[in-house]
Amino acid sequence: MKNSSKGKKEKATTTSSVLSCETCGENFESRNKLFMHIGESGHAMLKAR
Repeated sequence: MKNSSKGKKEKATTTSSVLSCETCGENFESRNKLFMHIGESGHAMLKAR
């Protein structure tokens, strides 16, 4: 008998990690809201190497 879950991807949960703006420290419930904040406020930062 085949495994019925083969080929199905489980949704990744990001609730365990905190999504916050690196500039102002505001927390967000989703990546979309964080990225909307970054775009609207200009809080984008360059990655450090």
